[in-house]
Parts: sequence; structure tokens; C-alpha cells
Amino acid sequence: SIQEIAKKIGVDTLHFLSWEGMLAATKDQPERFCSACFTGDYPITIPEPLRRTKLSLEAD
Repeated sequence: SIQEIAKKIGVDTLHFLSWEGMLAATKDQPERFCSACFTGDYPITIPEPLRRTKLSLEAD
């Protein structure tokens, strides 16, 4: 949960931006940014060990 992540990284509050929110905040064109963290669509192949690490971190 967001509260658990905040506690783990030692912050009082934690918020996430949506892809649309990030674009609105920067007032820039979508083509200027990588959207992989938002969409999961990576422009390169992620090696399986790294993919498993990412998934295990998301599951915690």
C-alpha cells in the first residue's frame, strides 16, 4: 500500500502522478518523455532477472 511504501522509505506522505498528470505538470509533449514506468511498455527488452526483481518489489 502507499502507506507501507511511505513508512519503508521514511516519509510522512507519498503521492503518485498519473501519466496525464505528469504531462500536465511539465506542460511538455509526451514524445519528450519515456512512459515505460507509467504504462509498462518498455522501449527495450528487460532481462528476465531484472523483470523478476521488479515484479517482486511491486508485490511487497
